[in-house]
Amino acid sequence: MVKKQKHPADDFLHLKNLPTIWCPGCGIGIVVNTFIQTINKMKIKKENVFIISSGISCTGKINDHLNLKSIESEEPFIEAIKFKKNNPQSRVVVFFNDNDLIATGIEGLLKACSTKTEVLALYINSFVCNILFFQKKFTHFNFRQQGNNEPKTIFNLPRLMKGCGASYIARWTPLHCRRLSYSIKKTLLKAGFSFIEVISPCLMYYASSGYEGKTIDRMGYYLKNAKIKNDHPTENLQTENIENIIVGKFLDRTQ
Repeated sequence: MVKKQKHPADDFLHLKNLPTIWCPGCGIGIVVNTFIQTINKMKIKKENVFIISSGISCTGKINDHLNLKSIESEEPFIEAIKFKKNNPQSRVVVFFNDNDLIATGIEGLLKACSTKTEVLALYINSFVCNILFFQKKFTHFNFRQQGNNEPKTIFNLPRLMKGCGASYIARWTPLHCRRLSYSIKKTLLKAGFSFIEVISPCLMYYASSGYEGKTIDRMGYYLKNAKIKNDHPTENLQTENIENIIVGKFLDRTQ
C-alpha cells in the first residue's frame, strides 16, 4: 500500500472544507497559501497565531479554511484591539477586502492603526469599491494635493495608514508572493501596526474591464504593469485602475 504523503500546509488547513469557495486564479488563495507557508517556515506555533475576519466577504471566509485560532466579527479591527490587549503574546492578523470596508466601515481600521496596536492588517484590494463612494463617505479626512484645492483621491490606504501612524506599509500583487512572504515575516517580528496591501482585482471586475483570460494571463498582466518602487511616497499610490501598479515596501519605521 502506498502511504499517502502529507502536504506541508495540511496542518494549517481544515482539509474537510476543501476545495475553497474562491474562484480559480483568485488572489485570496495565493495570499492565504503565502501566509501559511511563511508562518510554517518561521516555525511559529499555531496556538500563537490568531486570525480575525468579518465573515462577510470572500476574504471573510478565510476562517473556514485555516486551522488556526480565529474569530469572525462585524468589527474585526475593534475585536483585534481587544484580543491583543488581553493576549499580548499572540500574533494577530486581520484579513479584509473592499467589501469588508463597505460593510463594517473604516473607523475600526483607523483606530487600530492610530493606537499602534500590534496587528497585521492584510488587505486584499479587490477593486470592488467605487472611488467616488469613498470620496463622498470620507471627505472629512480632507486630504489635498500640495498647491491644489481639489481633494486627493481618498482611496489610497497606504497614505491613510502612514498618516495614522503605521509602523510598516507594503503593497504587492499575487505574482510577488516571495516578496509578500518577506513582508509578512517582517511584520510578524515587529511591534506596532503593520499594513500590507495585495492588489488583486476580483475576477468579475477583471473580466468586465476587458481583461479576460486564463490565470497565467492575469499573472502576465501583473508582471507587465507592476513596478517595484521601494520607499515610494505614499501620496502617489492611488488605485483608480490597474494600468500602472506601484508595488514595494513604502514604510518601515524600525529600520
